[in-house]
Amino acid sequence: MLGRFEMLFNIIGYYLFFIIGVILNHRRTKLPKGSILVEKTLTNEEKQAPGNRWSQYSIIFGEAFLIGMEIYLLIHLIFGAWKIESLYLAIDLPVFVNWIGIIGRWISICWELSVSYYNINFTSVNLSIKNEYVLATGGPYKYIRHPLYVEKVVIYFFLFAATGIWFIFIGLIGFLPLLYQAKKEEEKMRQMFGSVYEDYVSKTGRFLPKIKTKFHIFE
Repeated sequence: MLGRFEMLFNIIGYYLFFIIGVILNHRRTKLPKGSILVEKTLTNEEKQAPGNRWSQYSIIFGEAFLIGMEIYLLIHLIFGAWKIESLYLAIDLPVFVNWIGIIGRWISICWELSVSYYNINFTSVNLSIKNEYVLATGGPYKYIRHPLYVEKVVIYFFLFAATGIWFIFIGLIGFLPLLYQAKKEEEKMRQMFGSVYEDYVSKTGRFLPKIKTKFHIFE
């Protein structure tokens, strides 16, 4: 397993990079390439966030659990407790596996920043829809319709590879209603964008790039 300072350096760098990326994203002055703007007066029912409370807060739990584990790790590293026995629910993985996890985490954060740049509606799943809404079809959205959900699930595996803490997989329980939530969000987009969204769906996959398959979860 990687040493304390190697792991601490990577985690601090990871978050500094993320903060800088968020600041740059918020300073954009024009709509990203591929943005389709719709302005319409929505009823209170139409403004309701897609899905239901169970699916929304379940996914929020999955995201929050991951953040909690990151904070847990950071506290251990700062106070010099980076020992396999001090983490209890961890496996002592080979160093090369740790590096795969670290590199994967850096790739995933670049992916998330790209998602937040192209999707200016980047908000929590439980927030209501605004009258002015932008459909993202550029960047990662050019290939899949729910790139952030994919990243949130994949990063669990990278964090495990980087740290060996298998306990983090409990958080994946929060993503069990992911397919249901994704379908409900797509229904909402169809209501708002009509044939424009149908055309977009025909060119993209739900969680993976468009492929011909009998398994409609990917389409």
